[in-house]
Amino acid sequence: MMHAGNVSFDLDEATANAWPQSKEDTPFGQLPVLKHGSLIIGQGGAINRYCARLAGLYPSDITAAAVCDMYIEEMMDIYEALFKVSCV
Repeated sequence: MMHAGNVSFDLDEATANAWPQSKEDTPFGQLPVLKHGSLIIGQGGAINRYCARLAGLYPSDITAAAVCDMYIEEMMDIYEALFKVSCV
């Protein structure tokens, strides 16, 4: 989203590369995490929508936003089905 909206950002690879030591510093103890100023949010869908709003890519119309959300959730379902994590 940030690339698509030409929004500059810093990718913090240190947090992911220090896993699980950095787990306690994340919402819900998991990745992905977005830090923007004093805001820290987790969950990929919430991060995607926040970044889309920052980039001016998210609809301001409530109906168009609902349709956008529907497609985001469907894509997340597909992604999860394709890359299902096995906990053995």
